[in-house]
Amino acid sequence: KGYDFSGNEIDYNAMFDSYKTTGFQATNFGAAVNMVNDMLKAKSEPFEGSYMDGIRQTSGCTIFVGFTSNMISSGVRENIKFLVKENLVDVLVTTCGAVEEDIMKCLAPHKIGRFDFDGKTLRSKGWNRIGNLIVPNKNYEYFENWLNPILDEMHNKTEKKKILFGAHHKMISLMGQKINHKDSVLYWAWKNEIPVFCPAITDGAVGDILFFHSYKKPG
Repeated sequence: KGYDFSGNEIDYNAMFDSYKTTGFQATNFGAAVNMVNDMLKAKSEPFEGSYMDGIRQTSGCTIFVGFTSNMISSGVRENIKFLVKENLVDVLVTTCGAVEEDIMKCLAPHKIGRFDFDGKTLRSKGWNRIGNLIVPNKNYEYFENWLNPILDEMHNKTEKKKILFGAHHKMISLMGQKINHKDSVLYWAWKNEIPVFCPAITDGAVGDILFFHSYKKPG
């Protein structure tokens, strides 16, 4: 049995609850809703146990969210931003594309295109296709010009203190701080002290920029 939409107002809690008995994949979706609700309930309870240095553990449930770069390329970015802004999650795990495109979309917008655009034609125009989204080459140039001074700052601190700057999540946090843009997922992650882990941080434009930067400032 599904939800009865009769009436002037929709009871969204009842609607989501009805998915459990709707059947087919809706039942799996209903089970996922229950799981998320259980996680949020546990998150509202105080943490009982010992704390580890550097670990954000303030409640009875530590929520990890993993997502691929296309989630940030698309409008799903705003959903993820809401979770991070409202402190509903504790850790983000993602790919290099998500890190760079979150910043890029603060510098210049992506465009809507079509899945069947011809690759050769796009290349001649300096456009890159992500599904049915278009990212001009200029956007990558804006990103490179934005990131290089941050890499300079990291390099200078490393040389001055004779120590490594730190793990990649610290660099991502610095990027969130520097972009200082309320549309950015990384900005809210920095502001709310939510770590963003990207095991393959060099697998994208960030890696290219790091490589070329190493020629300008070795070490």
